[in-house]
Amino acid sequence: MRRRSYGHECPVARSLDILGERWTFLIVHALLDGEARFSELSLRLPGIPSNLLSSRLKSLEQAGLVRRVPYSTHPPRAYYGLTDAGKALRPVLDALHGWGQEYGMRIHGERPLRATGGRRGRRAAAPPESLSA
Repeated sequence: MRRRSYGHECPVARSLDILGERWTFLIVHALLDGEARFSELSLRLPGIPSNLLSSRLKSLEQAGLVRRVPYSTHPPRAYYGLTDAGKALRPVLDALHGWGQEYGMRIHGERPLRATGGRRGRRAAAPPESLSA
């Protein structure tokens, strides 16, 4: 299936052609900590169907943001990691994180999560001050 494109020459549209699909930024975010196996990524991204994770990883690899490093041939297994182009998205994700804390929660009518716990009795880890820390 052919990927949809905005069809604009604008750099933002071109970026979104690559990164604008659901789960894509979260996959990049999960790989900012370093290489991970497919099963580890599945655990870090609860709710993503395995076929969608596989598809997004292939798209990110084709775009040059993710590299696949095989470590077993039978069965075929690999680690996934970010290329330099993928790692260059860290400031973008830092900015999205800050925006989400400042405005995203307000738009959804939620209070920011605190380090001591989440809302409605669920425990939630405190968001890092910066993804680059």
